[in-house]
Amino acid sequence: MPAPARPRRLGAPMALEDRPSTPAEQSRLSDSGGTEYTEALAKVNVALSAWPMLRPEAKADYIAVCMYLGYGDGGGISLNETLTTGGPAPFDGYLPCLMSGLRRLPTHRRVVLRQEKLDDGADCPYPAGAVLDEPAFLSASAALDTTTPDAGLDVLIWPLSARRTTELVMGRALDEAVFPPGRRFKALAVLTADGEPEDDDLRAPKTAVLVRELVPGEDPNSAGRSPATRPR
Repeated sequence: MPAPARPRRLGAPMALEDRPSTPAEQSRLSDSGGTEYTEALAKVNVALSAWPMLRPEAKADYIAVCMYLGYGDGGGISLNETLTTGGPAPFDGYLPCLMSGLRRLPTHRRVVLRQEKLDDGADCPYPAGAVLDEPAFLSASAALDTTTPDAGLDVLIWPLSARRTTELVMGRALDEAVFPPGRRFKALAVLTADGEPEDDDLRAPKTAVLVRELVPGEDPNSAGRSPATRPR
C-alpha cells in the first residue's frame, strides 16, 4: 500500500470543488510543477497513445493524478499529510487539476484493500459500527492478493467514489484506486482467522475489518443503503 496509515478520525476535510479544472489552473500547474510535472507528462503521453478513452484535452488533469501516484512533494503520502494539517498545496493549480483528473477516470465499485500495521497483541482499532472520517485523499489496492511487510490488519472497503488509475499508469506493482477527500466510512464487522499463518516470508494478516463507504449525507445509523447503491 502506498500509505499504510489507517483512515483518520480527526481533521476537517478541505473544501475542494468537484468540477473540471480551468485552463488558467492547468497553466499554473504546468508553470509550478517542475520535474514532477515533466515526469508525469511522459507517463500521460504513453497512456494517451494506448487508451482512446482518455481525452487529450484533459492532459493537465491526468498529469496531476500521475503526480499524486508518485512519491514527490505532490505524491499522495506527502499531500495527504499536508491536507490533514491544513498546509498549502505543493503546486499552484494542483488540487483543482487533481480533482478534475480523478473525476475523468473510471469509477471502481469492487472491493478494495488497505493494510496497516498493528502493535503486537493490539485489537482492531475499528469496532463494528465505528464511523471513520477521511479528510484527505485515500488510496487503496484494487487487487486483493497483495500483502505488505509486517501488515497486521486488512481493511476491505466497499467503495462508491473510488477511481481506477490502471489505464493512466500501466505496469505498476500496485493497481491503485483513489477516493476523493472528505469521504466517510462505516466499519461493518471484524473477522479473525483461526489457527496460525503459514511460516513464509510474506503472510497475510489474520484480522480483517469490513468497511463500506457512506453515501454523502447518509445517516450512519440507518439500516443500510438501497440496492442501487450497494457494491456489486
